[in-house]
Amino acid sequence: AKPVEAADNKGALDSMIRDAERLLNGAAMRTPNPEVAIDLLSRAARKSAEAAFKLGKLYLRGKKV
Repeated sequence: AKPVEAADNKGALDSMIRDAERLLNGAAMRTPNPEVAIDLLSRAARKSAEAAFKLGKLYLRGKKV
């Protein structure tokens, strides 16, 4: 991957992780939507160790999964 593409991809992964966190907690006066959050984390986990870690913690603790 070209450096610019890698940077863009990193930004997209970071956005997916942050969106998933907001969906899990119901931030910004929205109701929580764990199904969509877990889907986002699952897709991001393919290329992001941070997303894989967060998804693993959810499964380990049995929260919202």
